[in-house]
Amino acid sequence: MFSDGDVKVIPCEVDRADVRWVGGYPYLCPEATLAWAYDATGDLDNVAVALRDAMWRLYPLRSELLTYHLRVVAEKNGWMDDRWNADLIYERLLLIAGDWPTPSRGRYGDGWWSNADHVRRVRERHPDWVDINVLREWDDEYRSEKDD
Repeated sequence: MFSDGDVKVIPCEVDRADVRWVGGYPYLCPEATLAWAYDATGDLDNVAVALRDAMWRLYPLRSELLTYHLRVVAEKNGWMDDRWNADLIYERLLLIAGDWPTPSRGRYGDGWWSNADHVRRVRERHPDWVDINVLREWDDEYRSEKDD
């Protein structure tokens, strides 16, 4: 177990592009987190496992952003030769992680479009379900219940 006393905090500036807001809280984007994890540990295997997990859970990751952060890490550590550099680190990470997945749901945002036909059928078969007046009445009723 770790306690707060065991965690070393290193303050640094973070580019706005690397911040994700979730539920009103700022988080470092996964691409930067993975690159910084490799910088801190040098553990390619564990970072690759984390990358594989993030590829599926946090889809879509941006490969170009991961590449950028790995280049920053490589430059900081002087890994710029033919034996070890950002491109080799990236290739090895993907080799261990199993390459970028192709989720069954397709590209990011495709899920909504694949449901469009279903929504159209529901509107045709059950117009009363999507009648704006019915929805408005339901919303008013719901709000009044919450106020009680």
